[in-house]
Amino acid sequence: MLVATVSRSGGQAEAIGLLIVFALGFLSGSMSPVDPRYRGEGLMATITGPFPQAQAQMALQTLMLQNGDVAAVLPNVLYLLGLSLVFFLIAAWRFKFG
Repeated sequence: MLVATVSRSGGQAEAIGLLIVFALGFLSGSMSPVDPRYRGEGLMATITGPFPQAQAQMALQTLMLQNGDVAAVLPNVLYLLGLSLVFFLIAAWRFKFG
């Protein structure tokens, strides 16, 4: 929704959305899960850790590879829900009714 409020056409919104998704996916390590950047240390781990793709991948790896339960991934899920709420509220504020 937030992308739709800043774009002028449907095609532009689609292009911007794809650019954001792929850029954050590559930076967060979701495109190369063998050695994700958020698992390391240093500047890249600090920068890419808060990305939604990194949070989702951490939760999935905890569930599938580390035999985690719902309580183990609850912080990641709450973070993603909170981020969704923040961007929804920004988009609703920017949306022009009428």
